Amino acid sequence: MIFFRRWFHFRYAIGLIIALVIILMHIIFQEIPRIGFLDGYTLDYTSSNQWIGFVVDMTYPALFFFLLPLLASLGPGLIAQEDIKNGFNLRLVQQSLKAYMQSNLLVTYLYGFITAALPLSLDYLLVLWLFPNVTPNMVLNRGDGVGLGPIGSTLTYWADQYYKNPILVVILYILLIGFISGLYALFSMFIGIVSRNRYVAISASFLLALGSTILAASFPNVIYSPIYITMPSSPMPLPNLTSLLVLMAIILILLIGGIIYGIYHKTSI
Repeated sequence: MIFFRRWFHFRYAIGLIIALVIILMHIIFQEIPRIGFLDGYTLDYTSSNQWIGFVVDMTYPALFFFLLPLLASLGPGLIAQEDIKNGFNLRLVQQSLKAYMQSNLLVTYLYGFITAALPLSLDYLLVLWLFPNVTPNMVLNRGDGVGLGPIGSTLTYWADQYYKNPILVVILYILLIGFISGLYALFSMFIGIVSRNRYVAISASFLLALGSTILAASFPNVIYSPIYITMPSSPMPLPNLTSLLVLMAIILILLIGGIIYGIYHKTSI
């Protein structure tokens, strides 16, 4: 019960709350004013192209996706770092350290996943309510934030499906972004265990993502930014999807192994 109360303490929900606020700002200040342009004839605004992932105006998408590494790091993954720093985890040697690690790993990853998936899902439900749910037309909606062709197809995964089944593309992207956000949270947890510093742990994922974004701009198709990968309308070329999924699985395994080793090592001291 004590762990349950700690995981769901308000201070570990700040990242999720900020993410939801950004979504509400996107809806209130960007989407609701556009309702007046609906005339029943044109398809300039649909539920698909007004979702925060595909909307052409990048103000709120950029704010959300650039801050996501930081927001995902503000969750219960910080508990392990706090326990190691104050010696609380040493008491778990006589209890179930294995259960402690498993539950913290699961809750940390789920928090990171939900920090992305819940706000993005809410955004889509709201634009689905505000705008007509029609399949985008490849000609009429050519200006949408989805590219096709030899170059455009590398900027959006499942781009060909966008003009056939946009809801499926939105769902797949929410799952992909949630998976990556979960990795942000686990990476923060790992850095916190190693450094024993709360602020280093919180900023680690953000700084790594920001650094890779700067390098990706200088070395496209060589270095890829996780921030751009999570943006459905990416401004930079994306890596092969299969290779990306394999890499994410490897990173997930390495992070879990590193966290388990780190907790055992710190506990044995």
